[in-house]
Amino acid sequence: MGKRSRIQEVLARYVRATDARDGAANFMAPHPPLGSSHHVTADHMIEVDGDTARLNAQYVAFEVRGGAPPAGGWPAGALGVQGTVRPIEVGYYDTELRLVHGAWKITRHVLQDLPFALPDAGPAPSGRA
Repeated sequence: MGKRSRIQEVLARYVRATDARDGAANFMAPHPPLGSSHHVTADHMIEVDGDTARLNAQYVAFEVRGGAPPAGGWPAGALGVQGTVRPIEVGYYDTELRLVHGAWKITRHVLQDLPFALPDAGPAPSGRA
């Protein structure tokens, strides 16, 4: 795996840990029952200079709410997820990394939120995604 791919993987692991509320993400509010979050990153711009790197990527965070099973259970043959998925946060990650003993580590991580509004999206979530 090349340097750029390894650096991009650091961000992928970070957002998965955030979604799972694992590690440092434990400082976030827990997901509600039948709820989770899902972060997607795109347009990764990576600059490498020796043992330091900078990664800037766009992100969208989605709130995922599972639906409760109907009283009679799901219909035979029902597949997939039942519930809602809606975007709740967008912006950029501006991340600096350093190569430490052969592994890229985050040394600075800044969220640049972009404000947006969704018509008829319901109340704003109580915490960050």
